[in-house]
Amino acid sequence: MELSDEIIQAARELGEALHHHSIVQEHLQAVEAVEQSAELAQLEQAIQDRYRDLVQRQQAGQIVFPQEVNQFYRLQDEMLRNPMIEQRAESLKNVKTLFEAAASSISSILTIDFVSIAGADD
Repeated sequence: MELSDEIIQAARELGEALHHHSIVQEHLQAVEAVEQSAELAQLEQAIQDRYRDLVQRQQAGQIVFPQEVNQFYRLQDEMLRNPMIEQRAESLKNVKTLFEAAASSISSILTIDFVSIAGADD
């Protein structure tokens, strides 16, 4: 389905408006805070290293002990309980809610199910 220039321009304006919305800006700030944290970067690297090691060893037929798997989960839990990670997750939920509301409004205005049309080319 080919879109008119008017619809393309409206979509760009909507995208721009959503980008500047305070909820989206809060999320972008939360993402940046996580990315700038040396502590979290180190923890994330430790988690990735541990995961990669466990998978490689398992695929090589080596025994992976439960306490090693538990250590991986402890690292993962530590990361997920970090206040910056919690803030990022919460702000992402808020962004999703905002985008769902936008999709619902578009569907209402167009009197069609926008979400199913938007995903039709996937």
